[in-house]
Amino acid sequence: GEEEEDEGFEEVRAESSGSDSDSSGDEDEQDEAELAVLGSLLKKKKLRKDDLIDACYHRYSFNDTSQAPVWFQDAEKKYNKRQLPITKQAVEEQRMKMKEISARPIKKVAEAKARKKLKAVRAHSKLAQKQESVMNDTDVGEKAKMKA
Repeated sequence: GEEEEDEGFEEVRAESSGSDSDSSGDEDEQDEAELAVLGSLLKKKKLRKDDLIDACYHRYSFNDTSQAPVWFQDAEKKYNKRQLPITKQAVEEQRMKMKEISARPIKKVAEAKARKKLKAVRAHSKLAQKQESVMNDTDVGEKAKMKA
């Protein structure tokens, strides 16, 4: 009854595709946070674009290991990682900000709930006025009042 009408909207989390695992979601979140921190450093002029581009070129930039043994390729993946001019603390702060933002309720859902509640209040007040007018009407008998 009424509880179902009050809760007209059901909030459902978006599901990731079945092929992705939970760890890839964490990596995506980590990459997104790193990009946001880099963007803020560039925006605040604490890091120059040219310096960031120059840091991408080093002696391992074009190192092709496709012909190397598997154990060597695994070691390269593990130890040969990019060094970004950002701190882990800044990345963690950005991740917390992003989690806080995603935890907020969606504005359109809140507006729809408010409209639905307002509509229910209006309908209730309209029915109350009608009931009051019927009860105060002395020309109509009790049986007619019950039908109305």
